[in-house]
Amino acid sequence: MKSLHIFATLAGCSLLAPGTAAQGQVTFYTGPTQIVNSDGQLPFSDITQNGQSLVNYQSAGLTVNINNIAFIFTPCGFNNPNIYYPNTGTLDRIEITRNDGRNFDILEMQISHGFAGCTMPVWATAYLGNQVVAHFDVDVSGGTLLGCRGTFDRLRIGSYADGATRDTHNESAHNAIALDNMEYGRGNSGGYTLNLTGPCPGSKNLAWSGATPSVQQGIVFGNNLGNTTIPTGACSGTVLGVSGNVHLVNVIGTGSGSGSVNGNAGTGACGHYLQLIEAGSCNTSNTAPI
Repeated sequence: MKSLHIFATLAGCSLLAPGTAAQGQVTFYTGPTQIVNSDGQLPFSDITQNGQSLVNYQSAGLTVNINNIAFIFTPCGFNNPNIYYPNTGTLDRIEITRNDGRNFDILEMQISHGFAGCTMPVWATAYLGNQVVAHFDVDVSGGTLLGCRGTFDRLRIGSYADGATRDTHNESAHNAIALDNMEYGRGNSGGYTLNLTGPCPGSKNLAWSGATPSVQQGIVFGNNLGNTTIPTGACSGTVLGVSGNVHLVNVIGTGSGSGSVNGNAGTGACGHYLQLIEAGSCNTSNTAPI
């Protein structure tokens, strides 16, 4: 197996020619769910008492965090009071991450707020590592489903009394967002997906879908899950979801956008991770354990 250091390879390999360094093509949307395969659901049904701590609330593989306590009520557009709502609002945005350290593909939630009326100015930001990969300002009605789709590992979100306050993008501005019916998972198409099957050690099948057709993609190895930023080259600034001994195993074509290859995994690869990265766009797939 080829073991080229990924930073040097992405800086100089002609297969990864200069292009737009889009980071996972993260987008926000409202409306019907785009999740087809769910990884977990958070109905917040165990938040039943005023004064319950909302700090590092964990359920279904997610952590939802704000330094505040719960207030029980039913806001506009919701149909029950068991929700994630910080008492009297808060001077920070709510933050959502995965407990396993992996990146999100799709994260959705129903949103409302504690202000008067039912129209809510929302500010949401998606991050990969410490970099902003998507930013979203929208005015929606309470009860709206808000989703974020792409490659990101953290979401911060708030809702404000008016659009002018929201538009200052001040993390310390008073916001009073309420969350319910949170879910994360994967969609049928449009997401760059890696799937590894087979025993380790032994014969493995590496399959991908949702890739840009007819381009090259790199197979990247890392000892652990984590964040590694590519410092130079066409994909400079792209944050990978693997860390430790990160290197390029091979470069293969994407074909029609989906396909698979077979290979053998030795004992030394077991317990570690692979990820795909596209040439040109620098889009990255999910990570997968070997």
